[in-house]
Amino acid sequence: MIKDTIVSGNLQKFQEEYEFAHLTEDVAFEHFVNYLTISRINSQAFDDVEYLEKVNIDNGQNLGIDGIAFLLNNTLVFTDENVQKFKKASEFSSNLSVNIVFTQAKATQGFELGEVLKFTEAVKDFLSDTPVWKGRKELDELRKLKDTILSYETLECVDKTSSPSCTLYFVTAGNPNTDENFDKMVKKQESEIQRALPVLKNVSIQLISKDILNKFYDENQNKIKKRVNFKNRVDLSENGEIKNVGKAFLGYISAKEYLKLITDDDDNFMRNLFYENVRDFKGEDNKVNQEIADTIKDRASKDKFVLFNNGVTIVAKFIDTNFQGGDVQIVNYQIVNGCQTSNVLYLNRQHIGKDDNIMIPLKLIECTDNDITSEITKATNNQNPVPEEAFIALEVFPKTLQAFFDNYSRKAPEKIYYERRSREYDYFSPKIPQSRIFHLHKLIRAVVSMFIEQPHSTHRFPGEIYKQTTSKIFGKEQKMFTKEQSHFPYYTSCYTWFAIEKLILNNDIDKKYKPFKFHLMLAFRLLATNEQMNNFENIGATEKYCSAILNKLWQSNVSLDLFKKACLAVDRAISKHRDKPYYSLNRISEFTETLKEEVRKIR
Repeated sequence: MIKDTIVSGNLQKFQEEYEFAHLTEDVAFEHFVNYLTISRINSQAFDDVEYLEKVNIDNGQNLGIDGIAFLLNNTLVFTDENVQKFKKASEFSSNLSVNIVFTQAKATQGFELGEVLKFTEAVKDFLSDTPVWKGRKELDELRKLKDTILSYETLECVDKTSSPSCTLYFVTAGNPNTDENFDKMVKKQESEIQRALPVLKNVSIQLISKDILNKFYDENQNKIKKRVNFKNRVDLSENGEIKNVGKAFLGYISAKEYLKLITDDDDNFMRNLFYENVRDFKGEDNKVNQEIADTIKDRASKDKFVLFNNGVTIVAKFIDTNFQGGDVQIVNYQIVNGCQTSNVLYLNRQHIGKDDNIMIPLKLIECTDNDITSEITKATNNQNPVPEEAFIALEVFPKTLQAFFDNYSRKAPEKIYYERRSREYDYFSPKIPQSRIFHLHKLIRAVVSMFIEQPHSTHRFPGEIYKQTTSKIFGKEQKMFTKEQSHFPYYTSCYTWFAIEKLILNNDIDKKYKPFKFHLMLAFRLLATNEQMNNFENIGATEKYCSAILNKLWQSNVSLDLFKKACLAVDRAISKHRDKPYYSLNRISEFTETLKEEVRKIR
């Protein structure tokens, strides 16, 4: 039992938000630890709650490892197809980053050497070419994925200066370890793992105590407060003439001071600060990033960095300037532009040290208005090419869609939300459960499953689905999110997803159907109406069509009956594809076609 009040309270909040109240404390703590440690690499790693369940491979079975995660370019991957996508994108530049994360969570009061050794031995066995622990489907599939990621073909695409890396997190709800002999044994285990698998460039075993875990939680909730010297600044808001913006400053800050803003107390790079940045880090081999690094390293050009660099933009909830000497305290902030600069500065921090010659152009803005923050993000990220889907949330249709969700949900039995900007509902009290929040990536998968009839495509990356999915059903432009389209299909598909998750959570539908939830969404639509679907730009007909589906969805007895029929159709489709691996059926287009045939028979 967790005795620390803060850890226990944070865990309870997490369980409420992700609807894990039904789990035992030990299993919930495993999910909590997986969420916090992996979210430090990518704050949006778990944009689908189901990913938390995929990462957890223990579920109270005492295997020695609670979580295993593979991240390519900081993105969770679960299939060979995902890996191939990254390989193709990096085959000529060799800038792919690979992180392998293992977790073990103990709701105990301290560290026991025996438990840590059991964890490290389990990791060694997993990484071995001749594992002892065999026969569990989940582990066997993860080993195959590991072999693909660590294959010669993939490693040829990897940035070999830092990848692949392997991090083991052993987490307890107790006090930190103070035994030097314990630490020496941990270091020995790091060396043994690296010797056993030399391809790993970095191996790190992190012993996480309650204080560090609570710090991880605060960082995840964006409860960040940093004080730095920003004396070289001009006050743009001195006369209060910028509407809906508090303080606003333009100036430059020394690189050593800026590094304080992007690193934690252990000198780790704080990736969560960049979840509003539309570009991810492009790697050290990127031409522009190489030039930034060269400027930092070159003594003759260091002082010209401020002239060469476009700078950084930070948006904060609060900025306190009541300090002497030009200090400012920045609270709950996001770096909306400057991801490349920040990463290169961090990677080359040994060349910065106490050097005050490197100055960073900085725009610091205090703003709590989401729309203004979106405009700032868009305006400061338009100098270079950005993936098309990166700006979708800032366009007209998502704004009106968010209002539609808010207004139309008043008619529904339960409210769901469209999150146009990442984590914008974080500050609502009480916390909104994640199952009720739908962001862009979930929206894409929902619509493609239910209305484009491609539930087998949802394992692909949402940006890829968006770019490659065209259909006449969207209207004249044949793509999602054009302003002429009806909001109803987007809302209807999301509410159907929400309804399925709730039925599974309440055990009204067996959990075995969870891998087929996107197929159930399609089956429900086909069962709920015999009418022909019009294109999304036919506003009146689309509203009528979706309203008929929602009417049945909102009647609990009617919807449950239809979902049970949908489950029966899934069972029958599975029985006709016994020649294929069960775990891959939900990714096969032929399975979707069989499901549709079975729905027609049942209907």
